Amino acid sequence: MQPRVSILIPVYNREKLVKRAIESALSQTYKNIEIIIVDNKSSDNTWEVLKEYAGKDKRIKIFENERNLGPVLNWKKCLEFSTGEYVKFIFSDDWIENNFIEKTFLYLENNEVAFAYTPALIIDENGNENLAYKRYTIDTIFDSKQFLEGSIFSTNFPVSPGCAIFRKKDVEKNLIVDVPNKDNLDFKKFGAGNDLLIYLLTANEYQKVAFVNSTKAYFMAHKGSFTCSSDLSLYYTWAKLYFLDLIKDEKVKALYKAKRIRKDLNVNVKSILKSKLLGRKLSNSILFTIPFYYRMISVFLPNKAIIFLWKLKRFLTGKKFSIPEFGDEQDVK
Repeated sequence: MQPRVSILIPVYNREKLVKRAIESALSQTYKNIEIIIVDNKSSDNTWEVLKEYAGKDKRIKIFENERNLGPVLNWKKCLEFSTGEYVKFIFSDDWIENNFIEKTFLYLENNEVAFAYTPALIIDENGNENLAYKRYTIDTIFDSKQFLEGSIFSTNFPVSPGCAIFRKKDVEKNLIVDVPNKDNLDFKKFGAGNDLLIYLLTANEYQKVAFVNSTKAYFMAHKGSFTCSSDLSLYYTWAKLYFLDLIKDEKVKALYKAKRIRKDLNVNVKSILKSKLLGRKLSNSILFTIPFYYRMISVFLPNKAIIFLWKLKRFLTGKKFSIPEFGDEQDVK
């Protein structure tokens, strides 16, 4: 008999969108599934929609929280109610192709593989499409070290667990609710950073990761969706640092700090030049020329010099030293 896969759909105020997520779960060609839907105390008609679907198909099990727990704790509720050995998240405004579980699950039969993930087609309200996370043109198993390096230093790697399938035990272990930080960020509020840590911590425990190009997930980018959320980069910075602290890789951590500082400096050189400390206006030609040459020079600067320049920039612009990835120069070897 096929192992059971639990499809987890956490939902809040998605009466119009959750139907598509449920339909994509019901249409899976992989048959041994259960569909766990937990309503996070919606204030619209979502719960009525869920009851209607649950009455039609016994594979659907619905639960309602007594109060709104926030997204991350609702993810954990989904896990608690599930009985499958494997789990697949479908967030309430997303959906997956009907062969998603069939195509991805088979890679988890390999005990060296941490998880299997797919490309995600992101669609906005105007119908514009952007294909994300497409690493290879064919289904491929590759080293988890490559995945970790890419996730830390580049952008075209998955963040949302909505485009992957995992072993339940790994998600239970690696879904971190509260990530320590000095910026008073509440990681339960958005799920930003918590989602990435599921990938990082799980990949770190296995030798391989599977990329499956023969199917995909669909993410809807709309007002109020997580896909459209902005200003969450600090959450992901703290999540990466939390991971790097756990694995105690000081060299990688130092490289990541320097990379973030270089990015911050390049973006904000103009603000330095306009700071009140300089006390004079500079021509547009200088404003555009200096960032260009700075970017060229910064490539060759050692990490300690980069951190010194960043601190100088923060002083000139009057910003506080609150972000840990831009730490003291003695942290950079």
